[in-house]
Amino acid sequence: MMSVPSSDKTSDQHFSLRSATVLQLQTFRVICQPQDTEEDFVQWRISPIEVQMAPEETAPIYALVGDLAIGVGEWFVGATASIMFAASDDEADETAMREDLTAVAQCYGPWAARVLWDHVSAAARTVSALCHGSVGRIDIPGDMPDVTYPSPGGQTGRTTNDEE
Repeated sequence: MMSVPSSDKTSDQHFSLRSATVLQLQTFRVICQPQDTEEDFVQWRISPIEVQMAPEETAPIYALVGDLAIGVGEWFVGATASIMFAASDDEADETAMREDLTAVAQCYGPWAARVLWDHVSAAARTVSALCHGSVGRIDIPGDMPDVTYPSPGGQTGRTTNDEE
């Protein structure tokens, strides 16, 4: 995985994503448990998932998954959520024509990352507060950490932190 600098707030990417409409936001994994190794890490990843193709007369429907994994001392906390959204701009039509899930993650990931981060970090905070023995030992970051996205070709990813 390689790291790239944060994108500029005035980039085309930030303007082109305003036409995306969230259709569903769903948490499907929240876990807090002891881990065998005392490894400290924070991983925040955005990945595309395939959804059923929409009829040509409707806007393309996409889905991204945000996966948070945190290891602190002997504790592990994780949360995963998906966001399904429709996009109606020209860039979305071009992405849909290419049928490239990596392009979806690259194009819409920075926008979805903030929504997904807010959702999964809240779930992780809740479960860590309810997990017997972990209270006060696990610190879920308040600010979104660097995000790892799949790169074209699927071999390595890129990370960014789009602070606003």
